[in-house]
Amino acid sequence: MCTLFWSVTDICNNPFLSAGANGAFSELHSDEEGLRLRIDMPGVGKDGLRVWVKNESVFFKGKELTEDDAEEARHYSGSVDILYGYDVNEVKASIQNGVLKIKMPIKKDLQNRNG
Repeated sequence: MCTLFWSVTDICNNPFLSAGANGAFSELHSDEEGLRLRIDMPGVGKDGLRVWVKNESVFFKGKELTEDDAEEARHYSGSVDILYGYDVNEVKASIQNGVLKIKMPIKKDLQNRNG
């Protein structure tokens, strides 16, 4: 079976919000196909997003691109640490309407063993 250390760290946005949560909503689902992660990053589009893999972890960083005051732009960052079983070389990420979706399949040799 696949082992996952679920650690979305340092997700934050504008620290000066007057109301509401000061973090991004996130969901994690794991099934026989792999791992699906969803993170709400309001204001972030494709040009303001960066997703990369390093040392068996998936990192993401998003910035709201505004023409107004850059100090008021939202910033998000975090990571998911993968311990065993998921293929970090096949990570797929997309963002639409400020929702980041990251998909990571189970390693093929484990799918064949379990399926």
